[in-house]
Amino acid sequence: MPIPPLDTMPGKQCTLRVLAQAAGFAGGALTYEWSGCGVRGYQAEGLCVVKDVGLVTATVQVTDANGHTATASVTGQGISRPPDYVNHPPIVSFGYWTVFKAPATSIEGLGGIGDPDEGELSSGSGCPYVHTVKVSGDCDRDRYGLLGCTQLEGLTLDIYRNKPTGTCSVTITVRDSWGLASTSSFNVPYDATSGSVTK
Repeated sequence: MPIPPLDTMPGKQCTLRVLAQAAGFAGGALTYEWSGCGVRGYQAEGLCVVKDVGLVTATVQVTDANGHTATASVTGQGISRPPDYVNHPPIVSFGYWTVFKAPATSIEGLGGIGDPDEGELSSGSGCPYVHTVKVSGDCDRDRYGLLGCTQLEGLTLDIYRNKPTGTCSVTITVRDSWGLASTSSFNVPYDATSGSVTK
C-alpha cells in the first residue's frame, strides 16, 4: 500500500519480495542481476520498490559460469487503501516547554507527532507533516521557528514571548501521509523572571 507524495510530504514506499528460481543450467555458480523495480544485486532474491499505486515490474537476468543467460520478469501492483480501511488522525504532544530568561524572548517546546497507523511522523528537514502553526496570546502572533522534526530530536518549536509573564496559545495542524489533518491547541503559561513554565 504505497502512499504517493502529497504537497510537501514525502509519501511512503513499500517493497515486494521477489525470488528467482533458475533451472536447466549446466552447473557452476549463477549470477542474478535485477532491474526494473527490483533492487539491483546479484542474489536470487530481490526487493521490488513500489512508490505509487499501479503496476510495477521486476526483471532478473540469470547468467551461468559459461556465459549462458536467461531472463524473466514478474509484475506486482501497488494498491490504494482497501474500502474498509480506517485512517486515524495524527496526534501532537509536547513533553515540556523551556522559557529562556531575558534578554532572550524565546520559549522552546519539545514534543512529537504520533500516528496510530503510521507511528512517529518525522522527517529530516522542513517538517513536512506540520501544516500550520498559529501563535497568539502573550507571544508574538504567528511568529515561530520549527527547529526540527526528527525521530532523534522530536518536534522542536520556538515561540517568542512579549511580556515578562503571561500565557501563549499555540495551535498546530498536522497531516498524516494520506493528508488526514488534525489540530491540537496548547496553552503555555510562563514566567520569564524565573525561567519557568507555570502550572
